[in-house]
Amino acid sequence: MGDSSERVHRVLEVLLPVLRTHPDLVVGDTTVLHHRGGGARIVFDLSLADGEAAAGDGPAEGWVRVEREDRPRRAGTRSRLGAGRRALPPGSSR
Repeated sequence: MGDSSERVHRVLEVLLPVLRTHPDLVVGDTTVLHHRGGGARIVFDLSLADGEAAAGDGPAEGWVRVEREDRPRRAGTRSRLGAGRRALPPGSSR
C-alpha cells in the first residue's frame, strides 16, 4: 500500500518474482483494493508450500478468514421512496 500507485507496482514487480521462486512459499493472486486519495493498495496471500500453519496463524488450510463482511442493503428501500426522499426512523412523527 502506498500513496504512489507507480511505486507500489514497481515494488511488486521486484517482490513477487522473488517470493514465487522460493521453494517453501506459495504466492496467491494479487487483488487491487481502493485506496483513498489515489495511490494503490494491493494484497495477496502468502502461505507455506507444505500447508503447515505456524502456531497462532489462524485456521488451517481450506478455511477462509473474512476481514470485512458488509451487511447487504435491504432491496428496494430507496427506490420505493422516490428520488431525494428518505424514510423517517421508526417512532418518528411527521
